[in-house]
Amino acid sequence: MTSVGISEMTGEPITGWDRTIQGLMICVKTEVNERVQRRDFGGKSESLVDKPGNVDQLTNVFVMLQNAIEPRLVDGVWYGEPCFGLTMLRADLSTPGKPRIVITGVHYPNGHLNDFTTQEGPVDLTIALEDLL
Repeated sequence: MTSVGISEMTGEPITGWDRTIQGLMICVKTEVNERVQRRDFGGKSESLVDKPGNVDQLTNVFVMLQNAIEPRLVDGVWYGEPCFGLTMLRADLSTPGKPRIVITGVHYPNGHLNDFTTQEGPVDLTIALEDLL
């Protein structure tokens, strides 16, 4: 049974890759310590605001993304996105002044059930860097 969610944009039910995309965005946009009962959920994107746009900071963005979305089970509670297995992060600097991050991985439709036998991919999600900070 694939995971089901409610679209933040429309309020309609969403499933499959669309639900996983929404889950990934929640993981990377939620600050660590923001959720009362899941203090370790999310990323540390706020710590990257007003930092120089250099290679060191891009590495920090990659580390933050990996830590935020990597699925892990802690005391029976999922952190990260269990329906996604990260395989690669890369920067798309093709548009001057508009850096984007491309997240590549494998979609596991039943990952929320701890079933990683069915997979789709590789799949890509491209996010504007400004949307992360």
